[in-house]
Amino acid sequence: MPHMNALEFLRLVRSPDSKHRTVPIIMLTGHSDMSCLNMARDRGVNEFLAKPVTANAIFSRLSNVIFRPRAFVDARGYFGPGRRRKK
Repeated sequence: MPHMNALEFLRLVRSPDSKHRTVPIIMLTGHSDMSCLNMARDRGVNEFLAKPVTANAIFSRLSNVIFRPRAFVDARGYFGPGRRRKK
């Protein structure tokens, strides 16, 4: 993105002032190291997809946000989907 990075975008969307605070976000990135994943998770990303991607990976992430959405958590210092997945 030309004017901000994905983590800044997540911060804006998940901020208390945002009208679209609960919109599902699938982050697509070429940076798949653990620190990037943790930063995205801590800012409220729903799903994480690292390049290169496959059709199956895209389908899996879309299926998760559509058919198995996680409830949002509003806690001090965090707003985003619950981090635990139900089996």
